[in-house]
Amino acid sequence: MLIESTKNRAAGPKQLAGLICPSCETELRTDRDSLLCSSCIRSYPITDGIPCFVKLDVGALPFKEEYFEFWFKRENSHFWHIARKEIIYQFAEPFLRHFSPFRDFLGIEIGVGNGNVAQQFVRHDIPMEGADLFLSSLQFCRKRLDVPLYQADLLKLPFKDRYDFVGIYDILEHIEDDGLAIANLYRALKPGGVLNVTVPACKFLWSQFDELDHKRRYSKRELVSKLKEVGFKIRRVSFFMFLLFPVVYLIRKIQRYPKDTKLEHVKEVRVIPVVNEILLFLFRFEKILLGITNLPIGSSLIVIAEKPNVTEPRD
Repeated sequence: MLIESTKNRAAGPKQLAGLICPSCETELRTDRDSLLCSSCIRSYPITDGIPCFVKLDVGALPFKEEYFEFWFKRENSHFWHIARKEIIYQFAEPFLRHFSPFRDFLGIEIGVGNGNVAQQFVRHDIPMEGADLFLSSLQFCRKRLDVPLYQADLLKLPFKDRYDFVGIYDILEHIEDDGLAIANLYRALKPGGVLNVTVPACKFLWSQFDELDHKRRYSKRELVSKLKEVGFKIRRVSFFMFLLFPVVYLIRKIQRYPKDTKLEHVKEVRVIPVVNEILLFLFRFEKILLGITNLPIGSSLIVIAEKPNVTEPRD
């Protein structure tokens, strides 16, 4: 498999600007095979080149590690993953142009998973890093991308004023305290930095599919309000999955699964030839619409928000 790297290599662990101790927020320094906090004397190991800022009780988490292998095998063929990453990049790109040629630019995807979306940015020569709660997902990500990676908890991010761009895609709905998560994203950005978020939309679509591992679906007002609350300025917000919305609505209201259903048995995640191609065509047509206007309804929301420069007043 082709491993893609940034043309201008993103900062690695040796470049520590904006890397902080999650416990006391002191800047870190290198110490052999770890990162060390000189204030609280905590040490964070570097495992296989990946700084690790968390110790996981994986059994207590709602998201299952085997999902990463499941999706890694399907992300290059499933219509949702192909079109979604194209839509995300198209939506974000106009707000990143002023950073070009990206010499001093650094972006990150939080909840990078297998690297499917981050790869779309890297292909356009945008320097990226990746962070995820699961070391196993980062190991799959390494098969796609040659960029610096971090094992980190969104609720205790080791980043402060580090990034020009932060992307977080379909992650906030898994987090109980999403307000704290959003505040940490704000802290991770440099002043003037850009945040790109996607979440599942429309609370009336809540179904057994969400019950697999979601805490909530968002209304447009709720998401915008939570972003503004920590200081973000909203630059653009739209629904997407507009053309397929009636189909999604019917499926979510009709489809029923036993409580112990495994992800691979959920019909919505299967790659069905011909049907998959038709859905991909519709999704790419929707991408054209999103290039022209914001969409009035859909099963997902996408937002661009900006951390104001120091001299700019908050909304």
